[in-house]
Amino acid sequence: MCQSPKPPKSPLNPEPDFTLVADLTAAIRGQGPNPALLSLVGQAFYRNGGYLGTEAGLKRLFDHSLIFLLRLIFTAALIAKREPLKAALNSKGLNAPPNLGALASLMALKDLTRDLPGLKGVYKGRARLIQLGNNLEGADSQGDPILEGSLNSLDFCSNSFGADFLDDWELVALWTGLFQGQEGQDRDWAAFNPASLGRLYEGLMDLEFQFSSPCDQKGQGIEPKLRLSQAPANRKIGGGYYTPLSLAKPLTAQGLELLLARLGQGRSILTLKILDASCGGGRLLLAALDELSSLALRRVKANQEKDLQNLLDHDSRLLTEKRRLWNLDPDLEPIRATIMKRRLLSTCFYGVDLAKVAVAVAKMTLALATDVIGGPALFLDERLKQGDSLLGADLKSWPKFKSENQGDGAGLGARLKATDLKLFHWPVEFPEVFSGSETQGPGGFDLIVANPPWEKTKFEEPLFFAQYQANYRSLSPSQKKEVAQKLLAEPKVAAKYVKAKDRAILVNSLLKDQYPQSGGAGDGNLFRFFVERSLNLLAPGGILSLIAPTGLLTEAGSTLLRRWILTEYKLLTFNGFENRLKVFPAVHGRYKFGLFQIEKPQGSSQGSLKGSLTKAAPPKTRCRFGLKDPNELANDDQVFDYSLKDVVATSPKNWAFLELLGGAVDLAIAKKLYARFPTFNLNWLDFRGELHATADKAIFAEQNEPGYLPLYKGQMIWRYDPKVAKAKAYLDPLVFDAHLKAARVSQLVRDLTKLPLNAARGEKGIKEEKATDLAEILAFLKLKQKSDLGQFVKPERLFPRLAFRAVASDANERTLVASLLPKNVGAQNSLWTSIPGRYVLDRENGTVKYQVAPLERLLFALALFNSLTVDWLLRASMAMNVNKIYLVRLPLPQPTDSELQNKPDYRDLIHRAALLSLYRAPELRADLGRLGVMDQKELIKDEYGFKVNQAWLDVKIASLYGLSVSEFDQIIYSFNVFRNKNKSYIDYISEQANLVL
Repeated sequence: MCQSPKPPKSPLNPEPDFTLVADLTAAIRGQGPNPALLSLVGQAFYRNGGYLGTEAGLKRLFDHSLIFLLRLIFTAALIAKREPLKAALNSKGLNAPPNLGALASLMALKDLTRDLPGLKGVYKGRARLIQLGNNLEGADSQGDPILEGSLNSLDFCSNSFGADFLDDWELVALWTGLFQGQEGQDRDWAAFNPASLGRLYEGLMDLEFQFSSPCDQKGQGIEPKLRLSQAPANRKIGGGYYTPLSLAKPLTAQGLELLLARLGQGRSILTLKILDASCGGGRLLLAALDELSSLALRRVKANQEKDLQNLLDHDSRLLTEKRRLWNLDPDLEPIRATIMKRRLLSTCFYGVDLAKVAVAVAKMTLALATDVIGGPALFLDERLKQGDSLLGADLKSWPKFKSENQGDGAGLGARLKATDLKLFHWPVEFPEVFSGSETQGPGGFDLIVANPPWEKTKFEEPLFFAQYQANYRSLSPSQKKEVAQKLLAEPKVAAKYVKAKDRAILVNSLLKDQYPQSGGAGDGNLFRFFVERSLNLLAPGGILSLIAPTGLLTEAGSTLLRRWILTEYKLLTFNGFENRLKVFPAVHGRYKFGLFQIEKPQGSSQGSLKGSLTKAAPPKTRCRFGLKDPNELANDDQVFDYSLKDVVATSPKNWAFLELLGGAVDLAIAKKLYARFPTFNLNWLDFRGELHATADKAIFAEQNEPGYLPLYKGQMIWRYDPKVAKAKAYLDPLVFDAHLKAARVSQLVRDLTKLPLNAARGEKGIKEEKATDLAEILAFLKLKQKSDLGQFVKPERLFPRLAFRAVASDANERTLVASLLPKNVGAQNSLWTSIPGRYVLDRENGTVKYQVAPLERLLFALALFNSLTVDWLLRASMAMNVNKIYLVRLPLPQPTDSELQNKPDYRDLIHRAALLSLYRAPELRADLGRLGVMDQKELIKDEYGFKVNQAWLDVKIASLYGLSVSEFDQIIYSFNVFRNKNKSYIDYISEQANLVL
């Protein structure tokens, strides 16, 4: 049985207090009595000129306005850090050396609301704002160089403030909203954590500017008014989610510990190159900087970093002299860690993001975190850059890119010339990282920390139209069509639609071409491309420390990438989470993600697949699954080794990890089950979704008429029971059959073209090398066109079918839920239904027959699907939805029809499954009667009899798989919800297991 985990230790990495962030977010968005500060600044910038009323112009205007506000907040936080200098400033006067004019202007602006008259059309305060920007740019060399590089002004340059930028009324409203709370009290800027800027930015990503009246550009007799609008699609397209400290700290700490353990003899921390290629507001860079500075101080104290010690001493001497000059305490011990951070930040750290605002926020975040009064200047422009991390060349692809894009070639550069995509060529942007040297080793980053976007790359129409109508997703198909047609009738919207769609198609094509390991089933996903790009950017011995969906280890779409990682790299650790506690508030509570640590080995690769699997000690991953609270990371009781051999043994085709909550015990059971039977083959029994809830909705009737058929959904079935809920939609059988006829004709063609015309399905000795084409079939049947084959189509509703629920979860009471469906029903795509048979040629009569799978096969599969053993395996293979992709991964007995009829154990399973089905659905009697289950003495009479037979099947199937009592107990006790709701059944089944197993 499963052991209860030990209680977690004291809370790990508590998140900073973001109360101030919430208050500022409300003020900027206008959630309160006062106008939105973002609109106020945007209107002033627009009035100042230079922003055309186009989509690109509005985007630029929004970015500038938001950066302006965030820089004012950043400035306020700097003021709070310099409060100890007030006394020195007052005693010396503004002009006394050292020149602290910038500091003086910062502090003076706090009193802006008191000094300015607050009248519209008066611009007295504008001069003070410009003076602030000028002073921030030009602090005396003996003074306090507060801001450098792109951080040196409140806009991008202070002289861009026009004559009518922010009159006194607007300036007072802005300053009041930023610097005072709703109660009129000054905000507590001392409590402003550097990470707060990133959190604040994340809370504003779903906004954009729109005009309240149509306007091509400023002028033409119209004075447009900006409107701050909700744009949820922006957040989803950007895919940015603030990484909480509870994950950022352990992720970066583990990556650095692994890296330093592999640091070569004599190599200094100063030589390390650390990157976040989707840095957002700089949260992970900040966490990595905190961790590295702590580790560096430890190494300095242990006399392991002489060069770093010398630099630290140099910086400390300069600061000591300045502090004495300013009559401040010369003791640097309290800020020694910050001095170290400044040195490491300017030497070791790099960041890239596609969003201009994100890069600005990252710069401010890191500057605030490393701010020291009088410290050496920070120049971050060459280390934190804007660009598309995925589109552009890395070191390996740079020579090819250059050769393809010289002159007027048709390479990537030429294809993107007319787009707004921002190529980022890594060897060009960061040449010092990729040059390599004797002391630093081959080029590349030593540590990459990442929480990349988790979004799909395909164009999604619902996201596009939701920008204009918030409830678009909840509309009916006809309403959606009407809204889309109305919107696309507007030329500007239509142009934007075409541009967005073309851009998505182009980007998808480029990404799939550039990232061969990230192709595969399903839609492209940004996180896969980021993983492949990051691994290509690592130096030998480097570590990728990553937060990404668990699907990287489990889903079919990641198979190629997963195989590449497991053979060419070393997946060192994985800590899997389910988002039940909303660690990421904007992500679904059942979504699964994890913390990965991947190493690029010294040398080009680990070796071939064969070599990796035949090693005496194959690569192993330190794993655990099912974490919910980041505090559980402090408890390593659940960690177990999952080797590459284990992966192949439990997923020979997909190389997918099983989510084994019981650790090593569960892994041993899973390996035993997979060794018992082959994985499920769809040639034995295939499934499909019949009718789509949206695409086929036109044939659904809400009212039941005589002769109509019920439309089944997943929620209508339970184990052995096809009618736990009533149908809410119905089908006219004639319309239903006609609607599916073309699809069934295509199935008929697929079935017949699998064999040569002279071969009967199932005959021995027939080579199936040459497929029959459609023309041969039509000629053989003396027909003219494909549609003529419709005369042979058999509606599948005429046969009982096995169905299982599509919508399920590995945390539900049960995950694999199956039942027999009676004849004459339709099925929506929340159910997967078995395909009753296959079409074969009747050679003697020159016709086509429908060869129906025997009911014994359906009942045998029904018993397997509803068993605890098979359900347990499926739960370890999937997350939120069941489909046949996961079904084909399961090891299942698949007897021949002869074995089903003649093997006693199999006959017993079939017989009991029929009895259970008849008890719940007597309407199946006509079909099941021929199987010999009509004897009234055998029929189940009550719930007790139902549970006895169900328990017998559960135990018998466990016996088929060769499980022991303890192994079966381990499986039983993993079904927490089911166990709590069915205690008497669990007790009974445990007793039976002790007798049988």
